[in-house]
Amino acid sequence: AENSPRGFRVSAMATQLEDTRFFGYGNSTPEVDRDLSLIDQKMLMFQPAMVRYIGWRAREGEGNAFKGRDSLKYSGLRPTIGELRIGAALGWIDPEPAAASPLLTSGVVGSEDFGLAGAEVALELDRTDDDAVPTSGWTLDAEVGAYPALLGLDDAFGTASLNSLRTG
Repeated sequence: AENSPRGFRVSAMATQLEDTRFFGYGNSTPEVDRDLSLIDQKMLMFQPAMVRYIGWRAREGEGNAFKGRDSLKYSGLRPTIGELRIGAALGWIDPEPAAASPLLTSGVVGSEDFGLAGAEVALELDRTDDDAVPTSGWTLDAEVGAYPALLGLDDAFGTASLNSLRTG
């Protein structure tokens, strides 16, 4: 249903434009030419997820400007909105380092193509006063992921990120 608090989302990406740089590990890494550190890579990602929408904001613009009715429905902070997302992550990455790249000479994981499969949980919340340029309020974006040793990976690994903004 259009106004349901639950949803299903599929995100997918196929690209050859996700370059990265690898100079080596640690502060004692020797100087490397920037061209050698550049790693071209091909990536395929597929992320299906169940989504629980949090909160609701009345649609702005419901008023009639021709009749002098204001379309702004709030003053101050708007109600908190966001989403809780739980899903899978499947991907394949094929790095293409230059012949003398530190990625090849250091023997690190990721110098050859590999796949990954795991689970992700994410939470996004927004309690600001305006979408375009917020002047007060806060936002929160948090995400964790776990990836077991599958599809050519020798070890399991995890990711975590937290971003927050407070204005006003």
